[in-house]
Amino acid sequence: MDRLLLTVRKPLSIVRIFFFLWFAGGSFLQPYIPIFYRDQGLSGFQIGLLSSIGFAVGILSAPQWGRWNDRLSAPQRLLQIAVLFNVVTILILSKQTAFLPLIVIVALNSLFASGQEPVAASLAMRATRGTGSGFGSVRVWGSFGWALLVLVAGWWIQRTTIQTAFTGFTVLMLAALLVLFLYHPGALAQSTVRSQEQPVPAPPRGPVVPEPIALPAVPPGRPDSRGASGRYRPILALFLAVMMSWIAVAGIRQFETLYFKQLGAGEELIGLSAMLSAMVELPSMVWADWLTRRFGARRVLIAGMFLDGTLRGSILLWPVIPALIAVRTLIGVSFSMTTVGVVAYVQERTPHDQQTRAVALYTVVIRNLVFLISYPLVGIIFDTVGAYWLYAVALVGNFSGAMILLFARSLKPTEPQHLPVTQGN
Repeated sequence: MDRLLLTVRKPLSIVRIFFFLWFAGGSFLQPYIPIFYRDQGLSGFQIGLLSSIGFAVGILSAPQWGRWNDRLSAPQRLLQIAVLFNVVTILILSKQTAFLPLIVIVALNSLFASGQEPVAASLAMRATRGTGSGFGSVRVWGSFGWALLVLVAGWWIQRTTIQTAFTGFTVLMLAALLVLFLYHPGALAQSTVRSQEQPVPAPPRGPVVPEPIALPAVPPGRPDSRGASGRYRPILALFLAVMMSWIAVAGIRQFETLYFKQLGAGEELIGLSAMLSAMVELPSMVWADWLTRRFGARRVLIAGMFLDGTLRGSILLWPVIPALIAVRTLIGVSFSMTTVGVVAYVQERTPHDQQTRAVALYTVVIRNLVFLISYPLVGIIFDTVGAYWLYAVALVGNFSGAMILLFARSLKPTEPQHLPVTQGN
């Protein structure tokens, strides 16, 4: 029992429990919020516009959250503040019925919601540093929490009202907030120092012969600080690739739940499809960690985008509920590869003290910028021709993102050679 308590109290374990509860809370609301908006009488364009307003606020606020996080010795407190006010604004949102008040509350909610993802990712990266584990080993606990609760959420909402989604979200998010009080970064620092301690070699006998001095090599995938083009070209490739990928899935993220409803599925079946996807993520997140270590983040991202586009595009051939469920299940694999791949790509190319800001840039700012522009447009597509053609957009966008990274190989910085320098030079 003492060993179990010691394991649970480790910073890495606390972060994993947080991710479990955090995603479990999201599983009550995220898949079903379009149904809430539709029940308020909003059109597809209005639903997309609400999301765009939230994304615009996130673009402005996420970098500031990242800067605050990089300067704090206790970033978990910042995360607790973001979670708390996210819950408060969501509860206010649940009582709104008119479009204009919804705009104000969504904007206010996004101010705090945009800070959660980069700060949580930074906390996970800090907790895994020096442990031999990767980001996927933490993110998988989020998928586990989502998988366990999303089906329960759908079953419960179908038998009650959509307000049940807000209740479940509130309870689980507050539980995640409380767990962070057990996080002690001092224990993490001590364990990391111990893991990095090496025995001091004994001094050599006889006369000391000076060794040739070699200039440090830049690790593969890290930007060469001696050239501006080498520093920014791989980052530009990632920017373009993820932009195309997020354009691809913008419409499906927003309206796939309503497409299920159009085909005759209820909330319980929607929850089942979301649960199956999350269950697939459980091994896939860990597998994606291994893939990034074995093949590099760029290759994992390429494979994930190609797979995602192929799966989404298959709905064009089989637009039926069983095919939708099968695709959403297998999407867990491609989603794991792209999620872990983006974080690993940023880690490979940015210093430790800038990683939170870089993660915020890609996971919040760029994504929100893309969705800010895309969501009203895909809302018009949904109102005009329905959700079916959004899967064609997903196919083209994902393949375009993968091709950008595929042909960006020549943009990889050249690794400098080790140059012997004689004593006195």
